[in-house]
Amino acid sequence: MGPATLTGEQMAACLDLGSRSAAEVAEVLNRERLLRYPQRLAADQLVRRMAADLTVAGLVNPAADHLLGGPADLEPLRLAARAAAHLAALERDFADADGPVLVEQAYPRQYAPVRELLSRAGLAAATGGLEIGDALGRLEHTAERVLGAVDDRFAALAEAGFPGCLAVWDIGREVIEPLLALHGRVAVLLVDAMRANLADRVLAAVPRRLTSLRWAVVPAPTRTAESVSAMCLGRPVPGGAATPGWARLGGGGTVPFAHLGYESEMLLGADTDREADRLRKLWSAGPPLAVAVATGVDERLHHSSVELAALIDESVTAIGRRVLPSISAVPPGVPLVVLADHGFAANPHWGHGPNGRYRHGGTSPEECVVPVAVFA
Repeated sequence: MGPATLTGEQMAACLDLGSRSAAEVAEVLNRERLLRYPQRLAADQLVRRMAADLTVAGLVNPAADHLLGGPADLEPLRLAARAAAHLAALERDFADADGPVLVEQAYPRQYAPVRELLSRAGLAAATGGLEIGDALGRLEHTAERVLGAVDDRFAALAEAGFPGCLAVWDIGREVIEPLLALHGRVAVLLVDAMRANLADRVLAAVPRRLTSLRWAVVPAPTRTAESVSAMCLGRPVPGGAATPGWARLGGGGTVPFAHLGYESEMLLGADTDREADRLRKLWSAGPPLAVAVATGVDERLHHSSVELAALIDESVTAIGRRVLPSISAVPPGVPLVVLADHGFAANPHWGHGPNGRYRHGGTSPEECVVPVAVFA
């Protein structure tokens, strides 16, 4: 009886995968070059072991391109292993992290990539040769446990007022004003709802040299109206107390960082095709403080039910097509600051009510922590 006629349970029994250590299962995966079925079973076993012991992720050899016929076949396992490695780092290195370390290191480096990686692993498994859906479900359950513990610590940090962290209303004084004083002019790109894992790809595509990356916090409610009003005024803005223009989410509101006292101009909806010419003109010949607000990500997440990975891809593509090419119009001596007003998170009640798949307004790290990047 050949491998094609064996059931999964029979093949697993033949290979004795259930009783082997995780390292031995990884060895089955790494050495097998002829039989694809044992490899699939070993991959399934490894993901299950990762769900129970996140350190198993270190046993996967990402350079073994012969596995499962090629690197594309192995992609779900690789993505799952990367997610598990981030989770293991959270538990190992950041169990007792204070507020600034949680905001500036633990969240953007380890927490933020996890859900996107698992989303991509699920999509890759659905279209590839690995049947590891149930094992991925177990790993996702482990991920929610680990990330939930971070969420609890972050909620306590928010309740205490984010001590030691850069607040959104202080970005003007701490980041923008020193640049204005030194260069006389600053270009600002504010991407509405750009959370950390989306920012990773957007910032990497900016055609300039990154000179500084900080992470700021947006206290609840993590909404555009209150967050941008806080940037405009340079002080906290409670829920419902936004400046009129931003409360309507329309133009006419005060320009972000206007409290610094420099001549300023804002272009809202800078990532729409109809504003392409105005955007380049703002960059090239605008006032000392030129602010472009890209609203497409926020608009997309409120009307989308696609997987997180697909939402991220769509957003990156749109920004890359409509905004990033215009940055060439910023004069070489003018620094560019790229930041966000809030992020977004998955809605845990999606499918059980009228609300969409994604949301913001709460106090999760995905909603509260935003990038503030400076490019030379």
